[in-house]
Amino acid sequence: MLTLGAAHKGIEQAASVVRAVLGALSATTVLSVGVTKGGSGLVLSVVMAAIIGVATVLLGLFGRHLSGGVGEGNDRSSWLLQALDAVAFVGLVYALDGVASDAAWALLVVPIVLAALRLNDVAVLGTWLVASAGYFLNVLVNPQLAGVDMQTVVGRLAILLAVAASIALLTRWLQEGWRNQALLTNEAEQRTLRLAAVETAARSMRDVEPDQIIDVCLSHVQRLGFDAATAAKDLAVVGAAGAVEIVPSDSTCEQPEPGCIDVTRWQGPDGRFLHSVSVLEPISGAVVSGWVRSEIDDSMAHALADLVANAASTLEAARHLARARFEASHDPLTRLANRAEMHRNLKRAAASAEPTGVIFIDLDHFKEVNDTHGHLIGDRLLIALARRLIHAAPDELAARFGGDEFVVVVAGDRAAEAPAIGEQIRRSLTHPFRIDQLELTVTASVGIAIADGPTDPQRLLQLADQAAYAAKDAGRNKAYIANPTRMPALQTSSPAVGQSDHGPIRP
Repeated sequence: MLTLGAAHKGIEQAASVVRAVLGALSATTVLSVGVTKGGSGLVLSVVMAAIIGVATVLLGLFGRHLSGGVGEGNDRSSWLLQALDAVAFVGLVYALDGVASDAAWALLVVPIVLAALRLNDVAVLGTWLVASAGYFLNVLVNPQLAGVDMQTVVGRLAILLAVAASIALLTRWLQEGWRNQALLTNEAEQRTLRLAAVETAARSMRDVEPDQIIDVCLSHVQRLGFDAATAAKDLAVVGAAGAVEIVPSDSTCEQPEPGCIDVTRWQGPDGRFLHSVSVLEPISGAVVSGWVRSEIDDSMAHALADLVANAASTLEAARHLARARFEASHDPLTRLANRAEMHRNLKRAAASAEPTGVIFIDLDHFKEVNDTHGHLIGDRLLIALARRLIHAAPDELAARFGGDEFVVVVAGDRAAEAPAIGEQIRRSLTHPFRIDQLELTVTASVGIAIADGPTDPQRLLQLADQAAYAAKDAGRNKAYIANPTRMPALQTSSPAVGQSDHGPIRP
């Protein structure tokens, strides 16, 4: 059946009006012929007029409600409308035969054309059959056609058949073309919708953390036409969305090759078969699968592949961004926070109402290690020292402040423990380090400064640095806490005997 759009609806509405006018003309003509001629044709004329008039007027008024429009329905109402049109035109031919010099039979082409527009090639031939039967009956009962012989009647019906056959062939050809075009249009629309869904998913993936990207990917798989979605790692399902009850329990399969689309046919828990499309997301190593009860077309499979490719590119970009952020805020050698990151954290901590502590660590005689064993050994010693520093203060921000200087920021309730943490760090560094075949020992002078509330972060850092230098001047390998008289906001601590500015931490 042809799908000709809104233009056909207008044609059908116009046909309804024409049908009503034809009905009125038919009734008038038949009545006039019957009254004028009298005799046996009068009763038949009145009957035909009533049939034609009532049928066509009803079709003109209500025909649009029986069908969705030309070429838009192949249901009972469309067939009924076509049959009534055929009968109406047979009646019109009967009414006009006496005034059209026996040429009204050509009007029977009209319902044949309407059948092509409204229904299909079968309806065209069926309409020809109804019209031929009606015309043959017309010849038998209409006194105006008494002089027409059967050979002429058969010739006219043959002409109608030739016209109907030609229209039927044309109708089938057009229908196939429109059907194929409709399929292509539908596929294009589906492809466009799926591309839009992939673009929407790609945008939403940018706003989430990297470990949530696969979950976002799964939540958008259904928009591609799938009934369910799963993500698997190492043959174990790690995420699911949609109608997961249709997924077979033995749905684990071999991991697809990177860049490949794996289409598989499964038998579901209910015994019915379903299909899956699986694509490997190479960054996370997850196999994303879409599940559907019906057949899978190429558009769905490639849309899922595009969706997973977007997830992979987003993950890759997120990893590059995370790496760039890490490199921008961490020391490239020790992987501790760098000086800028330490200042940002210290500034944020010092602006809060919570206490803040700073531990300044200055290595003793580290230059001798570089001079004796070379800078390569010195760098490896710094890396090992950084690991030990993290182990001694796992909950604090540890940063490399300079070449052989380190800073630990202790914020919040743990700020009061800064002296104990500083002493623990100092003791941990006294244990020898083994670098290849070398056993190296390094000590540190540690300074601690503490503020109870909002304070100047640079002043707090300066006091911790001064305390570290006081520890170095006192013989090195010591931990000193800054004198609170230098900074009223600092935590109170008694200075050591003989020290006016800073005091050692008593074990």
